[in-house]
Amino acid sequence: MPTFRPRKVVATAVAVSLVVLASTVPHAAGAEPLAADNSLSFTLVTGDKVIARRTNAGVVPIDVRPGPGRDRMAFHKLAFGKKQLVVPLDAMPLVNSGVVDPRLFDVALLGELGLDDKSAPKLPLLVQYAASGTARAVRSALPEGTEVKRDLPIIDAVAIGQTRTQATDLWWSWLNSPQARRRTGLAGTVKKVMLDGGVTPNLDRSAAQIGAPVAWQAGLTGKGVKVAVLDSGYDATHPDFKGRVIATKGFTSDDDKDVLDIVGHGTHTASTVAGTGAASAGKYRGVAPDADLMIGKICGGRSCETSAIIAGMEWAANSGARVVNMSIGGGPSDGTDILSETLNKLSADTGTLFVVSAGNFGAASTVSEPAAADAALAVASVTKSDGHSDFSSQGPRVGDLAVKPDISAPGSRIVAARAANTPLDPVAINASYAELSGTSMAAPHVAGAAALLAQAHPDWKAPQLKSALMGSSLGLRDQSIYTQGAGRVDVAAALKQPVLATPSSLNLGLQLAPHNDDKPVTKPVTYFNNSAEPVRLSLKLNGAKLFKLSSAALEVPAHGSATVDVTAETSGPEAESAYGAWLVATGNGQTVRTNVGVGKEITTYDHKVQMLDRNGAPAVNDDKHVSSTYLIDVDRLTMYSVAAGESVKLPSGHYIVDGYTATVNDNGAGFSEVTYFTEPNLVVGASGPITLDGRQARKLAVRQPVTDATAAATGIGVARTVGDGNYIGGVGVDNAGTANFVPTMYVVPNRTVAPYKYTAYAHVAWAGMADGQDPGGDLYLDSPYFYHDSAVWPGQIPANPSVITDPRDYAHVDASYAGEPGYRLNNYTFPTLPQRDPSGHWVPAFVFTPAIGMNLPFRRDEYYSTKNVQWSFSNEVYQHTPEGNYEYLTLVDSAPQAYPAGRTTRVDWQRGVFGPSLPDPRIGNPGRDALPWSPGTATVWASTCRRSQMVSPTGWATRRSSPSAPR
Repeated sequence: MPTFRPRKVVATAVAVSLVVLASTVPHAAGAEPLAADNSLSFTLVTGDKVIARRTNAGVVPIDVRPGPGRDRMAFHKLAFGKKQLVVPLDAMPLVNSGVVDPRLFDVALLGELGLDDKSAPKLPLLVQYAASGTARAVRSALPEGTEVKRDLPIIDAVAIGQTRTQATDLWWSWLNSPQARRRTGLAGTVKKVMLDGGVTPNLDRSAAQIGAPVAWQAGLTGKGVKVAVLDSGYDATHPDFKGRVIATKGFTSDDDKDVLDIVGHGTHTASTVAGTGAASAGKYRGVAPDADLMIGKICGGRSCETSAIIAGMEWAANSGARVVNMSIGGGPSDGTDILSETLNKLSADTGTLFVVSAGNFGAASTVSEPAAADAALAVASVTKSDGHSDFSSQGPRVGDLAVKPDISAPGSRIVAARAANTPLDPVAINASYAELSGTSMAAPHVAGAAALLAQAHPDWKAPQLKSALMGSSLGLRDQSIYTQGAGRVDVAAALKQPVLATPSSLNLGLQLAPHNDDKPVTKPVTYFNNSAEPVRLSLKLNGAKLFKLSSAALEVPAHGSATVDVTAETSGPEAESAYGAWLVATGNGQTVRTNVGVGKEITTYDHKVQMLDRNGAPAVNDDKHVSSTYLIDVDRLTMYSVAAGESVKLPSGHYIVDGYTATVNDNGAGFSEVTYFTEPNLVVGASGPITLDGRQARKLAVRQPVTDATAAATGIGVARTVGDGNYIGGVGVDNAGTANFVPTMYVVPNRTVAPYKYTAYAHVAWAGMADGQDPGGDLYLDSPYFYHDSAVWPGQIPANPSVITDPRDYAHVDASYAGEPGYRLNNYTFPTLPQRDPSGHWVPAFVFTPAIGMNLPFRRDEYYSTKNVQWSFSNEVYQHTPEGNYEYLTLVDSAPQAYPAGRTTRVDWQRGVFGPSLPDPRIGNPGRDALPWSPGTATVWASTCRRSQMVSPTGWATRRSSPSAPR
C-alpha cells in the first residue's frame, strides 16, 4: 500500500448523518459489464489523453491527462453545438495558422467516427507537404515504426497511421515546423497535418417515382455502362448482385481484395443503383439493373478515411467509370476542401460524373464535402410524396453562397438490398432487404438515372449528364432552390429532352460588401439543341427579383446553340444574404431548368485582437508564450479562433470572448501560469481593435485544504445560454506528477453583462499523492481524502476571485466503495450549476475533473463546496490487463445532488441490487444519462428498501439516523 504524508484535518461541524445508497448495479466476477463501452479514451495527436463519456447527447470529455513529458500542460475546452474541443495550449498557434487540423481535437467527432483508443489503435492522419517538400522527405522524418499507408501525389500528401504511443514524439516533430518558428524535425516539408477522415456514410416506389420504368420500357437499363459505388463494400452473396459486379477493390486495409460490407450501407446503395431485384422477383430492382458495377470499399465502418476516398476516386475515374456514386459526406464546406478539389480535378481530367449525397444535417448552409464541389452533382432527399426530407442538408453553400444542392431524389424510407451479418435488423423488412433513409439513399437514384442517360448517349461526359438531369428535373412546390436544387430527378423527361443548358448551375459569385457601389454582374447560359429541328424557347426567372435576362426568348437552331445573358443587380436595398432563382426555358413540349445564384456578402470589419499580458506588454506566441482567443458570434452562431496580434474580419454584433495567455515552464513542457479572459456580451462595431487587457487580471486565490494536498485538476470556465443551448468554454491545468502542486491562474473580471444566463466558475480538485509512483500510473491511488473546491459567479467574476472554501461550507461525505479485491475504481466528481439550459440539460461547472483511483474495497473522506453548486458522480470499475491496458467492467453514474454544508452524508457505492433500468440500445446506454447535463431519457428505478427508507426524486434511497461526529 502507498504511504501518504501526515495532514492537518479540516474541522467539520457535528451533523445528522445521512446514508445514501447510490442507484447502481454491483459488480460480480464474470458478470457482463454495465455500459462499460460508455467510458472512452482518446489519445490526441499531441500525446495527451482525454477521458470521455458516451451519452445520448454524444461524446463528452470529462478528464484530460497530459502525455509523457507534458506535466502541468494547460488545455482549453470548448463545447458549442456539436463540437467538444479539447486543445492543449501549445497546439493553438498551429491550429490558428492552419497547420494542424482542429478536428484532431474534437472528441465528439472522433467518438462519432469510432476513433477512440480501443476502437482505433492508430490515429489516421494526412500529412500534406509544402511545395518545397516531397513524400520521401516526410517519410524520412517520421519516427521509426510509423505506418505509411499510401502516397497521394494528387494532393501532395502522405497518409499515415499514428500509433498512440508514438504521439508525443510525432508531435514534437510537427511542433518543429517552420509555421511554429522552430528549426528542426519536419521543418520545410509540412504544410498541414489533417485528420484522415471526418467523412461518414451518409426501392419499390422510388424507382417509379423518378421515371425509371419508362426508360426500361425503352430498352435502357444501363447495359454496358460502368458505374462505380464508393462506399462500405458489398455483400457478394446477395442474389441482387449476381453477374452485375465487374471489378472490386478495397482501400481500407492492406488487402485490396477486402470489399466485404460489415455495416450494410454500401450494399444498400449499390443495389439502388443497379441491383437486379432477384431476391424480390424484381420488386426492388435498382434504377439501372444492367449497369456494370465497380465496387470500391472506402469505408471500413463508421468512418471513411480521406486517403481511402481519394484513392478510390482515382481508381474509379481512371478505370473507365462514367458515373461514380458517393453516398458519403463530411462537414459543411465551401467547396475548397481537399476532397472537393480532388473531385473537380478528376472530373475535368476524365469526364467522370461524381454523384454525391448532400448531407444529413438538415439545416441551412450545411451541404457537405465533397458534395460542395463545383463539379459534383449534389443530391438532396425528398419523400416518396415529393415532400422535403427534414434531415436533408440545405444550401446555400457556405462561403460564396452559391446554389447547392443541385438536384433531389427519393431518400426517405428506401427499401434496397440488405447485407448479411450487418446491424440492420431494426430496419429489415425481411432477410434480403432493409429500409433506410438519408441523402445516402437519394444519391444512388440519381447515379442510376445517369447510367441510363449514359447508355443512351455514349459520347456524353459529366457536364452533359449533369445538365440533362438537372435541366429535366421536376420543380416541386413549396420547396426553395436551396432545399431541392433544380428539382426532383425525372429520368423519363431527361431521355426525351433534346435541349441542354450549360452551365447547369450559374454562380454569379459573391459580391463583396459594401454594396452601394456594386456593379451589375453578367454571365451567359448557353442552350444546345441536339435535335434535327430548331427549338424556340420562352425564358423566365422564378425566384429573387434582382436577376434580369437579356432576352425573353431564344431560337436554338438544329444541332446548334444560342445564348442568353443573366445579370444580377446587388446594389439595391435587399438584405445581405444569398439569392437564387430558376431560369426556366419552355418550348416544343419541354422545360429546361437552370439554377441561378448570387450572394451579397455580409458586411464585416477588420479588427485587430490586442492582448496584453499582466505587465502590459503585447501578448505573443513564441517559444515561451501562447496567447489566443475564441470569439463567438452569438447572433449568427459562428466561431472564430484568433491568435494575439492577428486581425480578423467580423460582422457587427454580440460576441462571447473566451481567451487566454500562458507562460511555458522553464523546461519547455507545461505552463507556469495562465491568465483567462472572458466577456459574455462584447459588442463589436465597425471600427477599433478588440483589446483584452491582462493588466486587469486578478490572481485566483487557492489554498491547500490540508497539508501536502496536491491540486490534481484546476479550471476556470464560463457557461452562457446561446439559442436553445449553451456555450461552454474554459482553461484547465491538469497535474500529471508534481507533488504538492498549487496552480497559478489569473482571471480578468468581465466588464460586460449578458442578456441571458451567464455564469463563470472555478474549481480545484485536491488529493493526496503517494510517495511512490503506482506501477499502473494512478497518481492519486488510495488517497485517504478528496476535496473539490468550487466557486460559482453568476453574471460577474468578482474583483477578488477565490476558490477557497470556508471549512464551515464544506459538506463531508463518508464514502465507501464496495468491490472485490483485485479490482480498481476511478471516481469522478462533477460540480454542476443548479440550473438547466433551454434544452433541459444540467449546466456543468467544471473544465476537467480528475480520476481519483482506489483499490477495491475502499473507504474515503470527501469534502465538497456547497454554495450554488450540485454534485454528481461517475464510478468506473476496471482492472489492468496483462498487456498493460485497462479493461473497464462497469460504469455507474448519479444524478446531481445538493449536499448540506457542515453535515456528514454517508454514501455506500455498489451495495445492494438496484434495477431495473429501461435500456436504450440505440445509444448503448443502460437507461439513464451518463452525465448530468445530457438530455433525459425515460428511466425507472427500483430498490429493496426498509420501511424507514424513502426513495428520493433522484433515484437514491435515503435514511436519516441519529447525529454522529464526522470521520
